[in-house]
Amino acid sequence: MNVSNLSQLALSKRCSWCHRILAGDQECFGSGGKVRPEARAELAALEGRFAPMRLSSGRELIIMIPTADSEARAAGHDIFFQTCSRECADEITRSLRAEIFPDVP
Repeated sequence: MNVSNLSQLALSKRCSWCHRILAGDQECFGSGGKVRPEARAELAALEGRFAPMRLSSGRELIIMIPTADSEARAAGHDIFFQTCSRECADEITRSLRAEIFPDVP
């Protein structure tokens, strides 16, 4: 799915990994991450918004960029993911580790 063309509202209602629509009463999971210092400037213009993040594999993740005064940022997170299941959260973790450490099994 190409998430680049979706509205902010549509992005906010989807799983970061599988892009399924999250029902309003559905349990969801959140996790945060850090980006390299040189990438933080690019994110500043997107604070408080959802955006696609393309992995080298071509897969797009949906990320939320916390505002400077948010609890997520206070906890040290530059980006935040919402997922529909622990399995999707685990897939994000595996994929990001593979991006950062491609030679580590």
